[in-house]
Amino acid sequence: MLLCLLVGTIAMQAQSTSDSKARVAEIRKMYADAKKRMDANGKHGNPALDMTITYKDVVLEEEGYTEEDVRTYYFDHVREYKDDQFYEKNVPFFIIRDWSAVGHTSYTEMMINPKNGKLVFYFDRSETHAGLITETRYYYDDNGKLIEQKHKRGNEERLTDVEPEDGQDGTEEVKKCQSYIQHFNLAMNQQEVDEQANYSTLTTTPKADRLNNIRSAYAKAKEKIKASETRSVLPRDIVVVIHDQEEGDCPPTTFVLNYWFDELKTGEQTHNNAYFISSRYYFMGFDNYNEYLIDPESQRLMFTYNQGLEENEKMEWRYYFDENGKCIETKTNSEEQDNGAEAKQTFERYMKLFNIFANGEE
Repeated sequence: MLLCLLVGTIAMQAQSTSDSKARVAEIRKMYADAKKRMDANGKHGNPALDMTITYKDVVLEEEGYTEEDVRTYYFDHVREYKDDQFYEKNVPFFIIRDWSAVGHTSYTEMMINPKNGKLVFYFDRSETHAGLITETRYYYDDNGKLIEQKHKRGNEERLTDVEPEDGQDGTEEVKKCQSYIQHFNLAMNQQEVDEQANYSTLTTTPKADRLNNIRSAYAKAKEKIKASETRSVLPRDIVVVIHDQEEGDCPPTTFVLNYWFDELKTGEQTHNNAYFISSRYYFMGFDNYNEYLIDPESQRLMFTYNQGLEENEKMEWRYYFDENGKCIETKTNSEEQDNGAEAKQTFERYMKLFNIFANGEE
């Protein structure tokens, strides 16, 4: 009986090893195909389907040390059937993260199955300011289970089994990938965001004084943005760029979202607070531009401006808000206006994305 059990165990292990090798070979082919698609993205008549999020912050202001985090997503259009109708959703199949700060660097790749959103392959190469290099590779099956891993430290390289070793079992990488996909869905407006319900009621100033305060804050924000763009100060900003294409033979579209922020210190605590956001969505014959002025302390929306250009027609909307987010003034050349309701909803989504990157708030 013991001999039969031993033979059976060996046979199962051999089958598992064979399946694992076949899966790794399949993943390597998937990886090569994905790289070809990424190289052809936006070229040779292929529409560009990608999103890049660039985060820049200051680590040590006195020494001039900065941090840069660049995340690039390549995605597919996936058609789904839900609630008795078809709709199209953008689903990433490959994510690249390139991070650097104070002489340390990290380069990460995540390959995803767009059909189920599961992580297929994870690669990370990190180097310290002292030159120590580490590399990690994780391979997963169709269900997202780790089947093989490789680790390299310095000049060493070894293949480990799927059992956890030194805390390296691939689960943290799966969690990281899922959080990156959530950030993607948020930026793509594919995730609902609840409006802030816990705002405290603030004392409001008279309308004339509030309008003057908004105009003054707007001018100061523009001056700070100009200084940051000329690099006269260390950069603190986030830029989101999305290249996409609507259904059929529609022209390609570009969406650019910009954040500007400062570091706010309260005692021993530090927090990044946004003071201005702009967005622009454009394609052939259409251009939509938005601005959001933010109270640097309360982080509430003070003012929003929207300009729409289409076929030589220019539409504008300006909404002014009091300290509690109530619209107190509207200026527009359009008959359509909603007291800034849509702008406020979009602002909530933008701020959620900002706090994820600038303050680590998931």
